[in-house]
Amino acid sequence: MPANHAMVQLLVALVEESARPLAPGLAGLVQGDVVEEDGCWFLRPLRESAGTVSPESFPDRTGFECFVNHVHIGDFVEDEDVNERFRQGLRWAESLRKKLEGHGRFNIIVSCDEVDCSVRFHRVRPTELWLVDDLETYLEASVLVIPVGR
Repeated sequence: MPANHAMVQLLVALVEESARPLAPGLAGLVQGDVVEEDGCWFLRPLRESAGTVSPESFPDRTGFECFVNHVHIGDFVEDEDVNERFRQGLRWAESLRKKLEGHGRFNIIVSCDEVDCSVRFHRVRPTELWLVDDLETYLEASVLVIPVGR
């Protein structure tokens, strides 16, 4: 079940009490601009690192955004403790939420398994979905959806 903003704030407060500062690479990513390209939204550093990949390779814009705007927290956090990766993922998602505010409606998706945590985001479009409504169907990972905007 997606969390509301109040729950996200509680989770972030818990994380901030126990997590190390946001990993430098994650902090650097979220300092990049939010850019729009042909109706798709990206963090500039993520779009630049995606190279020549284009929307034509995906079924819709949401799929393209989720591919480009996908970060494996373990690529930026040396600690192999999955709980620390989760804490860093939540902190990064909260930083990302603040960055996306005012740019429209987005979903930030945090997912964790036994090894790593990943965070991705996409613009909310009524005719395009990335996740199924029932998050309980994702048996291999824990999933949190953080809505941004109205």
